[in-house]
Amino acid sequence: MKTTKKLIESFSKTETMSSYEFWVVLNKIRADRGASRVEHGNFIDRVVDECGFSKSESFRVKNARGNAEMDAYTLSRDQMILVGMRESKCVRRKVLEWLRELSSMVDDLKQRKIDRCSA
Repeated sequence: MKTTKKLIESFSKTETMSSYEFWVVLNKIRADRGASRVEHGNFIDRVVDECGFSKSESFRVKNARGNAEMDAYTLSRDQMILVGMRESKCVRRKVLEWLRELSSMVDDLKQRKIDRCSA
């Protein structure tokens, strides 16, 4: 699965991403594995249950079309792993692989920035 430059740069700054962004990625992985799409409300329920968030920790994001707002939470890499572990075996493996690839791309980006500053 292709990870966008914008997502890599965003993750590299705080090593977090919104649950909405992760939900989009998770649904792409599920589709690639022949699994059905997870509705956003059901996904948010999983996030809250797994990570112990309260409603006051949520924020609103616009969907990809920009025509609706959805609840979201800020997820760390570890929280994404926890939420991803609630998926089927083949989806779990792909989520973990994607997170490792994302971390590797972030490490590469940080190293390039260090190299540019050192030059």
